[in-house]
Amino acid sequence: MTYAEMVEFAANVGAIVTGISSFAIAASLAGRRLWEKWALEAYLKRMTTERRGKDGQGLENILEVMRQTKLGEEAVMRAAFSSKHVRVRSRVDDKSQTKELVLGYGDHSKD
Repeated sequence: MTYAEMVEFAANVGAIVTGISSFAIAASLAGRRLWEKWALEAYLKRMTTERRGKDGQGLENILEVMRQTKLGEEAVMRAAFSSKHVRVRSRVDDKSQTKELVLGYGDHSKD
């Protein structure tokens, strides 16, 4: 095997390893985002059901969601905005300024 063939072989192996590792990283990130969305939806669905049964609105403060799901703010917001079921609302104060963000499961247009 000549030097040129060894270099070509090493380059081919490197390309294969790079492709496989890139796919593994992409799959890992996609799986993580799906898990975050599933965790957020499951928690909000459970809380909405419990609170609506007690004549509540079924909306949850974002800080409480972060504490219960063990997700960071960025992960919660990314999962909330990518979900078809989670609704993000803002509560305003008397000056019509956003006081806090709340999340809920399902249609909250009537709340």
